[in-house]
Amino acid sequence: LADQEWSVAPSALRELVTKGPPEFLSTTANLADAPLPVVRVVKRTRGEAKLAILADAPRASPPLLSPEVGGRLAFAAPKRLVDEAIRLKREGCVVVVASHGFDAEAEEVARSTGADLVVQGHYRTGDAVPEKLPDPPPQPPASWAGQSLRGRLS
Repeated sequence: LADQEWSVAPSALRELVTKGPPEFLSTTANLADAPLPVVRVVKRTRGEAKLAILADAPRASPPLLSPEVGGRLAFAAPKRLVDEAIRLKREGCVVVVASHGFDAEAEEVARSTGADLVVQGHYRTGDAVPEKLPDPPPQPPASWAGQSLRGRLS
């Protein structure tokens, strides 16, 4: 779940999430008063390869959230995401984080979690669509099911 989903009325969002499948991922945010039945991590296995996906919706930069919406959410401390990523890496997982923050927050997520891949949900550096996306910061390659992955996707 990300910016737009959290903007939906809680009753409508609860109806969507509880119908299932699919499972709904939210590692760092949930409704404060009555948390939704979301998963904090999605894990998949393919042969010997293990993939873990986390989602970061940071308090500091949900630009699409009104104060009304942001006020009804509870945000986990950033350490929770870091600890979860470290635990999953120790389990031998390739860790992917979907970051719903600005570029600076996505870069901090990559640095602090050691994630193999950070995928941004939206381009965040401004309202106008850029002519060229910025070059991704250098990151070590990750491997998933024999494919080599590198950098950050936007």
